[in-house]
Amino acid sequence: MGGTIYARSISQNGFEERSRDVSPKREQNCGDAGWNKYLAMAGEEKGASGLRTDAVFLDGLLKVLETNLNEILRVKEKRSVLCTALKTLTQVMMKSKAPENRKFDNCKNLNIPNHLLAILKGLLRVEGGKQFLELISDITKLIGLLARSSFHKNFGIEMVYVRSFVPLMPQLVRAAVGGAEAQQQALTINLLRTTGIFANNASANHIRSFSFYKDLVEKRFIQECMEITKTHDSLAVLKLFVQVLSAFMHPVYGDIESFPWKRGTAPGVQEYR
Repeated sequence: MGGTIYARSISQNGFEERSRDVSPKREQNCGDAGWNKYLAMAGEEKGASGLRTDAVFLDGLLKVLETNLNEILRVKEKRSVLCTALKTLTQVMMKSKAPENRKFDNCKNLNIPNHLLAILKGLLRVEGGKQFLELISDITKLIGLLARSSFHKNFGIEMVYVRSFVPLMPQLVRAAVGGAEAQQQALTINLLRTTGIFANNASANHIRSFSFYKDLVEKRFIQECMEITKTHDSLAVLKLFVQVLSAFMHPVYGDIESFPWKRGTAPGVQEYR
């Protein structure tokens, strides 16, 4: 049986309705081989830009993200497919050009962050996520890229991130300071960069970002982040930490809370390089 499901996603930035074709012909690229092919395509700008508007790619991605969390935890093959799908989407976000017509931009589909945040929340429930640091790190990085892509100065940060990601940030810090050294550093860097993206976005419209700042204070996120300075001796990590902290103390784009001297955005916070 096949057919079409109409999925609606409502954001502060507008209303988007996209049809999702779930007929059997669209399931052919959901396995390991299909995702490895997508990953290779996403390695170049042309391929990544094509995937960004490819309805078949979007359907396969959502199918992977809808995988039951217990299957992801128990079945290695399912986890492998998810990891490859996340790396593919990351490449698409970093190397593609945004399409002129926003309606055809797969990266604007709010089902993607909703599923990612549900998976992230579930992973953190299992021993604080310490067994799945690589997967958690990849999701954290993607959240930052998606948040940057969907941000609009007039509306502030999408509420899906304020409601679902910000509450998890202290847990992510604890996971980052308690894992294996290489994975620990990767997660720390991705968390700091994602946090920096949120800080820069929030400072662009500090009034509409009140909930974001309020939640960070209530969750004692900055205090939790101070543990990073105790567990990391990497100069790159500590430098990034200072850049992110300064973005909170001195909004990059703020019109009111700005120092009298000029200051540009920290490249380590704003971009993944």
